[in-house]
Amino acid sequence: MGINLLKFGGEFRLIRTNVIVQAALGNSFSFTPAFTQGPDPTAGSSASGFSLASFLLGTATSGQVQIVPGVELQELYYGFYAQDDLKVAAKLTLNLGIRYEYQSPVTDRHNKLTNFDFHAASPLTAPGLNLHGTLSFVGMGGNPRGQWNPDRDNFAPRVGFAYSLSPKTVVRAGFGIFYTPNFAYGGSGGSLDFFGLSGFSSSTAFLGTVDGITPLNFLRNPYPQGVTQPTGSSLGSATLLGQSTAFVDRNHTTPYSEQWNLNFQGEFPRSFLLQVGYVGSRGLHLYGSRVLNQLPDKFLALRNKLLQPVSNPFFGQITTGPFSRPTISQGQLLRPFPQFGDVTAAKSTWGSSTYHALQVSAQRRFGPGFNLTASYTWSKLIDDVTGAFAGEPLSGTGFQDNNNLKAERSVSSLDQPHRFVVAYMWHLPLGPGARFLRQGAASRVLGGWQVEGITTFSSGNTLGITSASNTTSSFGGGQRPNWNGRSPVLENRSVNQWFDTSVFEQPPPFTFGNTPRTFSDLRSQGTKNFDFSAIKDTQVSERLNVQFRTEFFNLFNTVRFAPPNTSFGTPNFGVVSAQVNSPRIVQLALKLRF
Repeated sequence: MGINLLKFGGEFRLIRTNVIVQAALGNSFSFTPAFTQGPDPTAGSSASGFSLASFLLGTATSGQVQIVPGVELQELYYGFYAQDDLKVAAKLTLNLGIRYEYQSPVTDRHNKLTNFDFHAASPLTAPGLNLHGTLSFVGMGGNPRGQWNPDRDNFAPRVGFAYSLSPKTVVRAGFGIFYTPNFAYGGSGGSLDFFGLSGFSSSTAFLGTVDGITPLNFLRNPYPQGVTQPTGSSLGSATLLGQSTAFVDRNHTTPYSEQWNLNFQGEFPRSFLLQVGYVGSRGLHLYGSRVLNQLPDKFLALRNKLLQPVSNPFFGQITTGPFSRPTISQGQLLRPFPQFGDVTAAKSTWGSSTYHALQVSAQRRFGPGFNLTASYTWSKLIDDVTGAFAGEPLSGTGFQDNNNLKAERSVSSLDQPHRFVVAYMWHLPLGPGARFLRQGAASRVLGGWQVEGITTFSSGNTLGITSASNTTSSFGGGQRPNWNGRSPVLENRSVNQWFDTSVFEQPPPFTFGNTPRTFSDLRSQGTKNFDFSAIKDTQVSERLNVQFRTEFFNLFNTVRFAPPNTSFGTPNFGVVSAQVNSPRIVQLALKLRF
C-alpha cells in the first residue's frame, strides 16, 4: 500500500505531406429538375421536372473546372505526459495523469495557403454597400507562415481507479480528454475545401442562370468568358473578387473529446467471464466546413425580388465570371460579402457530438479447444456534423441552413443503437493427441480440423431526407422537404417503397423545410452477416506442417440492401436500387510451415 508507479515520457514529430492533386481539369456539371419543372418554375414539384431532361437540354444547374496546385506541407508535433499509478489500499488503485501536446500550424514551402480577413476593406467601390472581407495570405502583410493561430492550451488530464470487490471481481472507472491531431491536414481529389488554396488554385464556375429561372449558359459553350487562371497572391486583397473562395480560419481550434467509462468485470464458475460497462464521450470543436456567405434568413421574405436583376455595381471593376455582367441579382447584393460567390471556411471547428453506450461482453471456455465470445452494445450518437466517412453510403450529412446550426443537431448518420457480435473457435477433438481417433488413417484425414466464425447483427443507419430542387435562393446549403409529423416508417417496407413518401412535400419557394436532418426511427437495412472458416493442420514431418484453409464470407449469401433514394422530388424517391454488401465469397488457401 502506498506504492507509486510513476511513468513519464514524450515524443517529437516532424510531419511533412507532399501532395500532387489530380484535380477536375475537365468539366463537371450537376443537373436537377429546376429547369424542367412547372408550371411555376420557382416551385419544385415531385410531379414535374426531370434531371435527365435538363441534361438533354444542356441546362446544368451548376458546374466547374478546377486548377489545383501541389502543396508541400509541414507541421511540428510534440507531446509530454506523466502518469502515477498509486496503490492506495490493498483493493484500490488510483491512476492519475496529465498530457500536454502541441501541433504547430501547417505551413507550405512556398506559402500557398490562404486565410480570410473578415474586417478588411474591399478594394472595390459600390455605392450603398458596406464592402468588407478580403482574402489574405500566409507570410504576407504581417501574417505568419502558419495557416492558423497557434493553439497552445491543449492540456489533457486523465483520472481513473480500479477497486477489487473480491479476488475475481473488479470495478473500474476513468475519465480523460483526448485531442485530435491535424496530421496530413488536407484533402484529396482536388477538393479546395480541405486545402484552403484560394488564389493559388482556381475554380471557374458554370453560370447556369442569373435569376434562378432562365437558363443562361449551355453545355455547348459552358465558359464563354474562358477558364480562370490562378493568380497566386500577386493581386493581394483583390484576389478572386467575384468568385468563390475556400480558406482556413485563423481561429482554428484543435478538436478534442471528453471520454468517461464505468465497468464491472467478474469471473464466475465454469470459466465464465462477464463485463458490463457504461461508456460516454463528448466531442467538441469537430470539423465541419461552413459557407459564410449565405443570404441572411430575414431577406428570404423578399421572395421573388431576390431574383430580380438589378444594376451591377461591380460592372467594369470585375471582368471575369457572372460579376462582369451589367446586371446582377438583388439577392447577391444582400449577401454578407456581396463581392464574392461562396465564402467557405474549410474544416471550421464548430461541430459537437454526444455518445452514450451500454456495453456487455461475455466469454466462456467450454473445455479444451472450444471458446465462445459474445458482445452487445446499446448506444446513441447525436451530432450536428458528420465528417468524411470512407465506408458505406450515408444520408443526412448535408447542411440546410448555415445560419441556423442548431437545426442541424440530430441523431447522427453514424448511429447504430444495437450491435451484437458472436465469435467462436472449436478445435475438433479428433486426431493425434485429441480425445477421439488418435491413430490410424482416419486420424490423419479427420484430425487437425479447427472451425471458427464471426456472426454480426447490427441496426441500420439513420436516413435523412433532402429535396432534389433547392428553391430557397439562399446561396447556402441544400433544402429539405416539409414533413407533416407522421412517422415515415412502414410496417411492411419493400425495395420499391422503403418508407412512406406521402408524409413529405415540397416547401414553398424561399423557405426551408421542417424535416430534421435525420430520423431516428427511419433507417437503412441492418447487418446480418455470418463469416465462417474451416482450417486443417497436417503434420507431414517433424519440421513440415501443411495448413489448408477454407474461408466463407457472407456464408449464407444474405443480401443487404443499400440505403434507399432519399432525394425528394426524384422519380426513385424511397426506392432501393442497389446492394451494399458483397455476395458470398469463398477463399481457399494452402500454407506450408517449416
